[in-house]
Amino acid sequence: EEKNVSLLLKAFEVCLKHKSKIKLQIIGDGEEYAKLQMLVDELLIKEYVDFIPFLPQNILNIHLARAKVSVLPSKCFETASMLVFESTLCNVFPIVGDYGGMKEMVNYIGIGTTYEDGCKYDLSKKILTALENFESYEPSFVLSRKKAFDLDIRSYAQKIEMIYKDLAESG
Repeated sequence: EEKNVSLLLKAFEVCLKHKSKIKLQIIGDGEEYAKLQMLVDELLIKEYVDFIPFLPQNILNIHLARAKVSVLPSKCFETASMLVFESTLCNVFPIVGDYGGMKEMVNYIGIGTTYEDGCKYDLSKKILTALENFESYEPSFVLSRKKAFDLDIRSYAQKIEMIYKDLAESG
């Protein structure tokens, strides 16, 4: 429930009423799987939704690179959304909740958008808008990849190392 995938499925159903040639991949598995499968059946969207189990990072990036939009519908106030980081590096437009670290990451990276918490209509509107305008985001992806790369763990570690070296040399 904390991942809020049911909201994404309901928003996707709304999207299909406006754009029928789209697919949704839900990557990862968990306790909610059976419940989510029932919701997919109930919403009559089974032919448009694929559930994919947890994937190692290298294979996840392959799936992500095939997408145009990624959505993190989580209800949690995540401190730093890896999905935003990974999406940006794969030229995928991230959509996240309008709160916490997810919102801050989208604002910092400079690409992506937020949706109103719990609102399937706002989320569906953001998905459809992102799909319609996807080609226009290319210049933003270039700048955002630079910012995302600057957040890479290796560069972060190097920056910390430099700080410690400076402190050691001055002390």
